[in-house]
Amino acid sequence: KANVALGRVGLHADAFRRRADDYDTPLGTIENSWIHNEGGALGGSWFLGDSPPGAPGSDRVGLGVVHYASRYGLPGEEAYIDMDQTKLLMRSAFGLGSGGERQLTVDGGWADYEHAEREGDEVHSTFKDRQWELRAEMLLGTLGLLDEGAIGVQLQDRDFSALGEGADYLAPTSTRNLAMFGFAESLVGERMRLQFGARVEGVDISGTPITDEATKRSFTPFSASLGLVYDGVGAWRMGLALTSAQI
Repeated sequence: KANVALGRVGLHADAFRRRADDYDTPLGTIENSWIHNEGGALGGSWFLGDSPPGAPGSDRVGLGVVHYASRYGLPGEEAYIDMDQTKLLMRSAFGLGSGGERQLTVDGGWADYEHAEREGDEVHSTFKDRQWELRAEMLLGTLGLLDEGAIGVQLQDRDFSALGEGADYLAPTSTRNLAMFGFAESLVGERMRLQFGARVEGVDISGTPITDEATKRSFTPFSASLGLVYDGVGAWRMGLALTSAQI
């Protein structure tokens, strides 16, 4: 693991490797209980503006890549799981001043996941999951009766597929998701805060089920919350919340 600062650029790298043989117990060795893991990450952030690098509220843009691989046996069987996952990540934050809009954060990511059930050189099943996500959120200051809040949008695209024996019970699907959300808080007394939030999504799922007919479904789940928080002495506080969610 290493962290390096080069002016207004911060770099990070880490890696690990783990090897474990079959477990030994008082009753004997558990065959095919071995596990091999390895992974690593590499990333960097560029700090913008005049604030000291890493200071709260400083503008920044960061990119990173993470890889993880795992192979492990299935006790009681001769098969083992061979899994690989790679992620690309982006994080950013930009100050917007001290007015109604305080900060804008834009985060994104792409992931490629695959795992296979193997027995020697033979592959029984393979599962693949590829997706990307983009999220933007704006933190708000005082606006009328609202003391602080946040609004945002989130997009997600996911493709899942199964090959081999897994295709018999898991059909390929594609999921597209667009969501908008908001949260706000307002003081209603010296120690009382009213909090409320909401999220609405548009979800489209398409695939070919066991009927072998292309199918598409659309959903619009909505969730909301309303809460009242009383700030007591020190760290003591009491809250009451009402939530409603559709899945």
